[in-house]
Amino acid sequence: MNLQNTKKSKIQHSLTVEQIPVKNEVGGSIPSAGAISFSHDKLLQALYWTWDAFERSSMGMFLVYDTAQSVLDNVDLKGERVTVGIRNNEWISGSTSILKAFTGEPLEKTKEYEIFKNPFNEVPIYVYIFSEDICIVNTQQIFYKNEYFMLPNPYKRFLEVFP
Repeated sequence: MNLQNTKKSKIQHSLTVEQIPVKNEVGGSIPSAGAISFSHDKLLQALYWTWDAFERSSMGMFLVYDTAQSVLDNVDLKGERVTVGIRNNEWISGSTSILKAFTGEPLEKTKEYEIFKNPFNEVPIYVYIFSEDICIVNTQQIFYKNEYFMLPNPYKRFLEVFP
């Protein structure tokens, strides 16, 4: 790899995205990735890229919210983003620097999540950071589209604890 390719890669990771707050059913505010709805193929490619990034950094990522529900229902992915979670203890570990070496710096940071962007197809990746709970310590494996993904266990409890 030459220096010119390295500079080009860093430029790809410095993209910005405008966030528009949207009200959810329980009255809270969740960030919206915008009006773009991505195809199943693009979302799946972004999910594989995210899985690869977390595997390389030896961090225990699990699927949450819309992405998890599609996997549980065994239907095509749909929507504006890929949503994954990680335990806070793992997030503050030294492995985060390995993850960011692969993904680049996040586009946005809050206390609840960080947003990365898949450099190949512009799909935003929301990484939610969760406090400890039994449902995210004891995850379950689900086979989906040729790969195993982790989900909180039981998922119903996860939705009650982390709406």
